[in-house]
Formats: sequence, structure tokens, C-alpha cells
Amino acid sequence: MRPDLRAARRRWRSLAVLAAVALSALGIAASLYSFHALVTRFYVTKENLVFVSTRAEVELARYSSSLLGMVAARGASAEALAEAELRFDIFLSRLELFRGGFVAEALFEGQEERALLARIETIEQALDPRAVQDWSPEGMRALERRISGVALLMQEISLIALRRELRSEKELLRVLDTSVAASGAFFAMGTLALLFFLRARSRALRNAERARAAAEAADRAKGDFLAKMSHEIRTPLNAVIGLTNLLGGTALATQQRQFVETMEAAGSQLLQVVNDVLDFSRLQAGRVEIAAAPIELRGFVDRLLLVIGGLPGASRLAISSSIAPDLPARILGDDARLMQVLSNLLANAVKFTREGEVRLDVSAERGPDGGEVLRFAVSDTGPGIPEEMRDEIFEPFRQAGAERLRPHEGTGLGLSISRGLARLMGGDVVLAPASGRGACFVTMIPLRAAATQDDARVAAPVASRSGPLAILVAEDTPTNQLVIRLMLEGLGHRVRIAANGVEAVEAFVAEACDLVLLDIQMPLMDGFEAARRIRGSGARGRAVPILALSAFTQPSDRDEATRCGIDGFLSKPVRQKNIAEALSRFAGEAPRAA
Repeated sequence: MRPDLRAARRRWRSLAVLAAVALSALGIAASLYSFHALVTRFYVTKENLVFVSTRAEVELARYSSSLLGMVAARGASAEALAEAELRFDIFLSRLELFRGGFVAEALFEGQEERALLARIETIEQALDPRAVQDWSPEGMRALERRISGVALLMQEISLIALRRELRSEKELLRVLDTSVAASGAFFAMGTLALLFFLRARSRALRNAERARAAAEAADRAKGDFLAKMSHEIRTPLNAVIGLTNLLGGTALATQQRQFVETMEAAGSQLLQVVNDVLDFSRLQAGRVEIAAAPIELRGFVDRLLLVIGGLPGASRLAISSSIAPDLPARILGDDARLMQVLSNLLANAVKFTREGEVRLDVSAERGPDGGEVLRFAVSDTGPGIPEEMRDEIFEPFRQAGAERLRPHEGTGLGLSISRGLARLMGGDVVLAPASGRGACFVTMIPLRAAATQDDARVAAPVASRSGPLAILVAEDTPTNQLVIRLMLEGLGHRVRIAANGVEAVEAFVAEACDLVLLDIQMPLMDGFEAARRIRGSGARGRAVPILALSAFTQPSDRDEATRCGIDGFLSKPVRQKNIAEALSRFAGEAPRAA
């Protein structure tokens, strides 16, 4: 069954279950309401009928008692007669309740019962003390006999009231049984529906958990695949670019040097394509991590322009920068990611500008949310961005005006990657209106000044030392062993090669060295474990600088390297000048290669 049909079925099933539960609740509520109404009616009926009939009997007895008093006194005094008239009037008021309303409807349903009421009405006049002409003892005894006959009628009415009560109780019990049965049925139906719903929900949660676990496994597999691809691609590229770099440092004929420079440019272009594809894949997979560390702003901009100044075509352009004087000297940010974003924008500006200038302006402004943002504006005097392409240039695999204006190679991922990284840093990359000819791309990130105490944590420079270094290199690939050996020996150092982590640890224990270069992925023992073993070998192991030389570039790899005691990280492919700079920083050796 198709996923959309399964989802529709699940939705309708859930709605049906919820409807069943709701109807069950309504049914139970209706049953309880009906039962409550019936109970209320029963007690109202019981109290009214019994009360009215009983009170009528009581008042008739009081009237009869007043007459008996006159019989005993052998005459009707004015006071006794007034008392008898009062009692008779009260008795009549009780009889009025039998003639209409709820009591009359409940008591006198049948014809025989209504006949009782008619009989009472016929003798009312005969009981009226105001109509009595003979107040002799014999006349009063005759009145008493008439009262006794009425009393028998009132007793019959009381019996009718009791029968009505018994009938109401039976009806109440019957309705109670029905209500209990209905409520039980509704409750059972609602319980079954609720259990079904909970079971379906539990199944849905299990399915969602399995889907989440599968997605996480797929994400881990994708991340592992990206790391593997990075390693597998960068390893041969290290040999290609490294050997080309070394070959360019030898004595070559003019044509040979052109060949080498073309090879090096092609290798760099291939490396850029690989970097773009891997970075784009990491962004899509959500596996790019952003770190925050102090950045010396002026030094950062100088390093950035130094890199851009070495690009092909940069020599024909005027490349400049400006930093607003009110900016802090040091900011917090991700140095590597910010460098990647801005170098990409500047490299595009250089690539697409044939003459004129490329400029980087750094300033601060208020962001849309009112916070202060750091603004890096990269402007050029190139052909600019066609108006119809301004909304599409940040889409992956697109190049603005590539058909007409910019016949350059590339993946079309640079701007998409730059925007993705900037947004991960809490900012954005936008195309701003250019003041004249060309294009202007603006990168904005939150402006956070580095705390003052961070200045105290800047490492003191290592004292420069003279003479060659003894360097232990752990590298399993023969071509890369050759490349790194030639680069280090070209810098005047002594090199010892180990083919895996086990050999590296054994070589370090057997012979002292000034610095260790460890590949990360090696057979038998990887570079992380080798670093841990070296650090744990004693005082010499804790003091020696250890650098990772790896094709892995994930932030998690760098974090793991730090935990293992590795001091620095050199990513493949590596050039001789990068190695020289690392040696100068970590081993106190002045750079010997340009």
C-alpha cells in the first residue's frame, strides 16, 4: 500500500476511535442525566404525595378533636366554635391541593380514584361547622360520624399515595438497571476504543522511533561516507599536489615550469571542487559544527588578503581592505568557517573581475533584531549580476550569467555554501546594491567582542632554534611517505618513516625526536591511539609536539585529536610552505620554504 494511503487510513482510524470515545462519553453523560432527573422526580413525587395526604389526615383529625371537645363540654361556646371553624378551613386548604396541579395528576389518574375526590367534595358542605344547625350532643355526634366517613376516604387517598410511591420506586429501579447497563455498555465501548487508540498510538510511536533510528543511522552512514570520501580523495590529491609543489621548486625549463604551474592550478581547482561538494553534503546532512574562539580582526583580514593575493589573476587587480576604527580588536567567532566564507566571496570577485579592484570593507551596523552585527562587504568592478539572476544565485549548482558573462569552471556551490555557513554562525550572506559597476556581497554575523581575559591565554611564541629537526612521520601510503619525506628533507630536516601507529610508538620509544607527524587513518593502530600511547610513554612523550597530518577534516576529528593530546592539525593535501609554518609554530623552527 502506498505511504499516503497508509497515512490516510491511520488518520481516519484515529478519528473513528476518537469519535467512539466521544460518543461513549456523551452516552454515559446522558444516562447519568436521565437517571438524575428520574431520581429527582421520584423524591419530589414521594414527598409531595405523602406529605399532602398525611397533612390532610392530620388536619381532619384536629377538626374532629375540636368537635369532640365541644361534645365533652355539652355545648358549643363561641370560642370552641371559632376553633372548629379554623380547623375546618385549614382542612379545606389541604383538600385544595387534591383538585389540581402535580398532586392531583399523580394521585387521581384512574376513574375510581377521581370518584373518591368527588365523594369528598359532596360531603364538604356537610362538615362545615357554619352550616350545622343542631349543636346538641346528638347533632354533634352525627357530625362526628360524617367526619369519620371522610376520614376513611382520606385513608384511601393515603393508600393511593403509597401505591404511587411503590410504583415510582419500581420504575426508578428499572430505569436504574437500564442506566447502569447503558452506561456500562458505553463505558466498555469507550474503553475498547481508547485501548485501540492507545495501541495504535503506541504502534505509531514505535514506528516513529524506528524511523528516527533509521534516519540517524542513515545520517551516521552518510557522515561516515563523507569522511571516507574525503580521505580517499584527498590522499591521492596530497601526492599529486605535493609532488607538483616539490617539482616546481627544482630547476626546470620554461615549458616544463608552465606544465608544472598548470598541473598545480588544476590540482588546486580539483581540490576546490572536492571541498565544495563535501561541504555542501555536510551542510545538507546537518553535520557542520560551528565553534567560537577569539579572532584578532586585523590579523584575520591580513591573512585573508594574503591568501587572495596569491590567486591566479589577483596581480592584475587592486586588492584592498578597510576596518572601521570603532570595531573591537578581537572578536569571537569561528576563524576557519568565517575565512572559508569570505575567501570564497573574494575568490569569486577576483575570478570574475578582469580589471579594476576588489575591496573588503569591515564595519558594524544594527541587525534586523536590533542587535549589533559585523558586516563584511566584498565589492568588485566586474560585470555584476544580471537582474534576472539576482534571486537565483544562492541556489545550489547555479552560476549567475554563466552562459554570457562568466565562462569559468566551478561547481556552482560556493555561494550556497557561504550562505549556509553564515546562517549557521547566526548571520547571512546577501547581495547588496553596488554603488557603481560590479557586484557587492555582504556577509553579516553577530558582533561579539572577545573577553579581556582571553588576551592572557595567547600562547607565547616558541623560541626559534637552529639546526635540523629529527621528525618522526607515521604514514601508511607509500606515495604520501615519499611526498612528506621530500618536503621535510627539502626543509633541511631528518625524517624517520613509520608505516602505522604501532611502528610509530615503537620508533618514538626507541629513538628521541623533536616532532611527530601522525596520519590519522592507519592499519593496526590509528593516529589517535598512537598519540595517546606517545603521551603516556613518559616525560619525553608529554613534551614532544605532535601534529596530525590527515585527509579527515571533520570538526569531530579535530576534537578527538585535541583529546588525544595532538597539538595541531594539517589537512591533506599539504604544501611545503604549510609544513614550514607549522614547524615554526610548534617546534620553534623558522620557515625555510616560501
